Amino acid sequence: MSQLLPRNKNEHSISHDQSRVRMRQNLKSIPIRKCDYYILNGSKFWITNFDVADILLVYAKTNFDVRPQHGISLFIIEKGMEGFSVGKPLDKLGMRGSPTGELIFEDCKVPAENLLGAEGKGVYVLMSGLDVERLVLAAGPVGIMQACCDVAFDYVHHRKQFGHKIGEFQVCDNNARAKRV
Repeated sequence: MSQLLPRNKNEHSISHDQSRVRMRQNLKSIPIRKCDYYILNGSKFWITNFDVADILLVYAKTNFDVRPQHGISLFIIEKGMEGFSVGKPLDKLGMRGSPTGELIFEDCKVPAENLLGAEGKGVYVLMSGLDVERLVLAAGPVGIMQACCDVAFDYVHHRKQFGHKIGEFQVCDNNARAKRV
């Protein structure tokens, strides 16, 4: 793993798989531990930047004898690994700046050194990053709402109807003010 960090400095993109390990489409992504590597089979769905990332952080259930939220491990998957491929991009209603699709593993041999953290402790890595990600993801919609309000506010103060700007009508003016962020 130490060789991946210097390589990633402004040169490579990373995708972080956060699809639910317990979901139906992920039940097949079960790694099998061999001597110094894991064999990963199955698929992961709804992965952001799935086809442009050089390095992917993939969660998979490695221990089914513990509570459902435990026993999840985090693996570093590199683009071009034998047995690893990607599906077609999904068409989405929004956030089209980041392609989303499926990761496919067919006897993908993942070196044991590509296990990030301890086996079965991947959920701790996942949870540590979610608060930051939620904050970052919330900023986009807030900015979009602000832009919509700006356009609407400008519109009601320039559009004329019946010889007056529609913002001069009490209903439009109150409505625009109520939505101002």
